[in-house]
Amino acid sequence: MTEQPDRTPDFIVGDAAVYVDEGLLQSRRGEVRLEPKVMAVLVALAREPGQVVSRDRLLSEVWGQTVVSDDALARCIYQIRHEVPPLLANGHGRVIETLRKRGYRLTVPVTSPGSGSSADPAPKRPRHTKFLAATVVALAAMLIVAWAAGWRDGGGESTERINSIAVLPFLNLTGDEKFEYLADGFSEQLSHVLANVDNLKVAARTSAFYFKDRPADIPDIAERLNVGALLEGSIRRQGAQIRVTAQLIRSDGFHIWSREYDRPLAATVQLQSEIAEQIAVELGLTQASEANGARHHSTENYAAYDAYLRGRLAQLRGREAGYESAISFFQQAVELDSDFALAYSGLADSYSFQISDGPVEPDSAAKAAEAAIERALQLDPELAEAHASQGLYLFVTSRYPEAEAPLRRAIELNPNYVNAHTWLGLDLVYQDRFTEAIAAYQQAQRLNPLDVAVNRNLGANLLLAGRADEGLLYLRTVQELKPEDLLNYRLLASWNLSYGRFEQALAWAEAGLAVAPDDARLLTHLGKTYAHLGVWDAAREALAAARASNPEDVMMLEGLLSSFWASGDTQAVRDLLVELGSEDAPLGSGEIFGKARILLRWLMILALDAGRPQDVIELAHSLGTEKNLTCGAFGFPGPKMFWAHALHITGQYAEAETMSAECVEDADRVLANGGTYPAALYRSALSHLLAGEDEAAADAFQMAVDMGWRGYWLAWTDPLWKAGRDAAPFAGLFSELHAGVEAAREEVLSGDFNIR
Repeated sequence: MTEQPDRTPDFIVGDAAVYVDEGLLQSRRGEVRLEPKVMAVLVALAREPGQVVSRDRLLSEVWGQTVVSDDALARCIYQIRHEVPPLLANGHGRVIETLRKRGYRLTVPVTSPGSGSSADPAPKRPRHTKFLAATVVALAAMLIVAWAAGWRDGGGESTERINSIAVLPFLNLTGDEKFEYLADGFSEQLSHVLANVDNLKVAARTSAFYFKDRPADIPDIAERLNVGALLEGSIRRQGAQIRVTAQLIRSDGFHIWSREYDRPLAATVQLQSEIAEQIAVELGLTQASEANGARHHSTENYAAYDAYLRGRLAQLRGREAGYESAISFFQQAVELDSDFALAYSGLADSYSFQISDGPVEPDSAAKAAEAAIERALQLDPELAEAHASQGLYLFVTSRYPEAEAPLRRAIELNPNYVNAHTWLGLDLVYQDRFTEAIAAYQQAQRLNPLDVAVNRNLGANLLLAGRADEGLLYLRTVQELKPEDLLNYRLLASWNLSYGRFEQALAWAEAGLAVAPDDARLLTHLGKTYAHLGVWDAAREALAAARASNPEDVMMLEGLLSSFWASGDTQAVRDLLVELGSEDAPLGSGEIFGKARILLRWLMILALDAGRPQDVIELAHSLGTEKNLTCGAFGFPGPKMFWAHALHITGQYAEAETMSAECVEDADRVLANGGTYPAALYRSALSHLLAGEDEAAADAFQMAVDMGWRGYWLAWTDPLWKAGRDAAPFAGLFSELHAGVEAAREEVLSGDFNIR
């Protein structure tokens, strides 16, 4: 143990001395150091020992105006509960009590050094102890009866009816790791059965399994999953027999029900329904009918069920390992039971994921997915998973409006099916219906609060809707859940730049590069941030490093070209375009993607800048497909906008006006559907500018700047602005924007960021 600080402790918790500045707790049993925020939470609770301190008050006192997730506070509470008890006499049990919907209470006495005074909430025992004890016993008996009756009837705050549950991963007690899938699959499928119980919210698998092999107590888990009860248990396989132990526990840690089952292994499916029905009874909820439970499992064949379990677990690993293994297991399942509707749904999902992720023969996978979906719906027209599979397939084949109906039908049939909510959110985003997508993602997040993808999608969609603080909060939650997730570092860097938060953008890019120093996207975001600030050498160095890491990355190429152009190095742009053109061959006709699309955009910019609008018109005519002639996306002006500008310059006013109106309509539709992020507002400004609507363009430009758009150098050098940037009402806006960027530049350069 280190030496005690040469000063009096700030206060004493139990018999542990607390030195706030050092983050230190000491007692005769040892010492522990707490992180600053954890110590701040302990101090806030210690000011009022025995009293309830609300969550909002703790967040305000410890984090002030900084927006953090509830997980940040939960982790602080967990660390205090984990680290402090070993220092105290008799361990003191739970040093912090969670009072659901109210807050937290420190249960350990707090004293001032040398005073002997205590803030212990427990009052001294009065005289007439025997009489009081007898009264307490009688009252306790009455309260137990009242609690039981009240809980069954749903009365009172502390006895409110439980209508939400999470199934924690069952322990594998077989002694053989190869049966881990059996325990995990049993937990997942039991959760699936419970999800079909009327009026019961069931936390999704990903969030419940987050706590597998992670130390946490029941109240903490229930609080993070926002459920009223947890089901946990174990499985032991002995030959052809299975022993399952299950226990239902309230969120405050009290047991509601427990039981041990010995069954033949072949009766596993029926056992899940039996446990689910018993839980529904214990919770006083309307349970799923026997037919409903049978329909959603739809097999009596244990071997088919076992193959199905293996398929679903293999599907979870599909993005890294491929989906062939999952497809093989699902095919085994339907071969063993040709009427197993869920297995056909799983098979269809695997083929859809293959189509989405590639590489795969799309026609073959599409036919297989369609056949599996058709069979699943034929077997069970009201199977939520089958309708969701249909929606997923239509989504991955780019039929976004058609995908919506089956996904909504799946949610109607099973509101707990989180995949349907998630896929619906994605489908709505691809239809530019951001406000509706947020609602879908929020429901998915309520069901699956600890899932990385769900939190990431919700955060990104909130950012697309202009709700920056909320969106970035969810992305930071992802970073807390999975600190090594490079995609999340990229999103945090990119979105902070999109909202003009340069220091945060640089900080997140640097943090990600500490994990993966050669990551091309992170180097690109670093370079783009410096380019926005006009720090050209640093921008080029970072972007060159990104290109060395991944020469094919289109975001890097766009960033490199933009950096050259904005810094005035037109020759560097030409040289790079020649290089890209020689690698990709001429554009030709048909759809263009990747480097070819970047090439098209910059060839048009060069032609307009050189006063050759006819070249732009010829390029547009040569493409031969409407998909290439978009008005733009994510703030970048597309080929149709440059084309419209070229038509106007060459005197083809009617055609230019029609095309400009289409781009205004397209930009306004995105805004009307909730896509009010800064770059969308900027694209709206450009669209109105091309349409000759200067006042509307200025309004949109001002809103973009107010929301954080800081692409001054890109706008100033864009040929679309050439005629208007020095004229009213835009000159003042450009001046304001430039001043803001210059101020940010000086602030960043005087900070602690490494310029690459």
